[in-house]
Amino acid sequence: MGDDMAWRRKRRSTVIVVALVLLAGVSTAVWLLARGANADAGTSADSSPPAGTALSADDRAMLEASLVSEDSQVVAAVLAAGFDDAYLADGGGPLLPPGSTISIDPSTFAHGAELASVDAELTGPEPGSWQLTLAYQDDAWLVVNAVPAP
Repeated sequence: MGDDMAWRRKRRSTVIVVALVLLAGVSTAVWLLARGANADAGTSADSSPPAGTALSADDRAMLEASLVSEDSQVVAAVLAAGFDDAYLADGGGPLLPPGSTISIDPSTFAHGAELASVDAELTGPEPGSWQLTLAYQDDAWLVVNAVPAP
């Protein structure tokens, strides 16, 4: 019985990691395609952050609450342009297992002209360290990608 539960947990962990990696890959491809189409049209969905723009406490709180939500619309609201539609078209659903919490470490936040990265700790059924890639859009930092932290 114990071996069966351990196998199920390991299998669920593997499925979650594979799903997040696939989401990251699809999301990156959609984002790159959208950026190319926008560049061809002479427009961009991105806005450059003002110099010195940090990840605000409000942005952090919104990301932390939304990424663990079971409501697909709430999750989509913190995904960058193109990723939100791809996520919803793929069926949406929770990104993380119920009971998960995510804590973003603001001291690791670093940004360039359009993208930023920040580390986050996931606790709950599938704990781990993650690095989020964010894009500055509509005056907010939104998620583009998430990969296991190095």
